Amino acid sequence: MRVFETVLVAIFAALGVRSFVYWSRRPLEGTVFSHHVAFALFLTGRIGFWFSLAGIFLVSALSDVGGRAFTDDMAEFRWMMAVPISLAALQLVAGVFLGRTSSRQ
Repeated sequence: MRVFETVLVAIFAALGVRSFVYWSRRPLEGTVFSHHVAFALFLTGRIGFWFSLAGIFLVSALSDVGGRAFTDDMAEFRWMMAVPISLAALQLVAGVFLGRTSSRQ
């Protein structure tokens, strides 16, 4: 196990836990069901982003590099790179939806 990746796993996992604790205490004052769905998607994107980054570095820390480059080492886990991007996009779309609809209530 490599030290740098292990430190990043701990940092990103701590940020995920912190984000979960912080955002789970913030209530949504909307009464429309679609606002609650958008808020749940926003939270999924925001919290899941940190845990997905921690997961990428955990896989990198647990793999045996053996002198290969990072891209060669992570070739079979290439799909994991799309997860944080997808979660960030989910957070962005849900945040824009919540921002536009909250002023119409």
